[in-house]
Amino acid sequence: MLDPSSCRRPCQQGCHMRDADAAPASGASAPGMPLRPGPTRDSMTGPRGIGRLAIAGASAFWIVNLLISLTPVAADYRSALSICYVPMLIEAALGGLLIATCVSWAVLRFPDRIPGHTPMAQSLLLSLCAFIAVTALIDVPGKFLGSLPDPWRLLVISMSFNALRILALGIVIGRLGDRTRRQ
Repeated sequence: MLDPSSCRRPCQQGCHMRDADAAPASGASAPGMPLRPGPTRDSMTGPRGIGRLAIAGASAFWIVNLLISLTPVAADYRSALSICYVPMLIEAALGGLLIATCVSWAVLRFPDRIPGHTPMAQSLLLSLCAFIAVTALIDVPGKFLGSLPDPWRLLVISMSFNALRILALGIVIGRLGDRTRRQ
């Protein structure tokens, strides 16, 4: 055993064992030895958990985008802005993945710092923040700095599309986050 006084961290059972004295890797302890403490971080707050929520949220975002793109209003919107259909679908997938990753990371990494008692409320609040950021940083400059006919109409259409897509993203991430916390 190592000298406990040389330890810089608070002493836990078995923290001063040498590797040869440590419990087997299977988690079972040697006779008379305490179990080694397990990982301190929940596996859902790591990259794998964030990735699961992000892919689910981005999928919801993209599916809603696909459904919206089939409407006549979306066809008029694309023609007014000269947007090609397939690149728009790819951009929506990448944008949804970016937003979903940010929301998932914040919900899982900082649950106590975000207002709201449940992951659903927290993800919806973060989705609202993402909606405001997308509107202020992308939609408004894109509509008013160019020479588009009727920019207000196009802004309202764009905001309604984004509201539906980002709402779906927030609901899916919140629902899966609720499930994750219950486990």
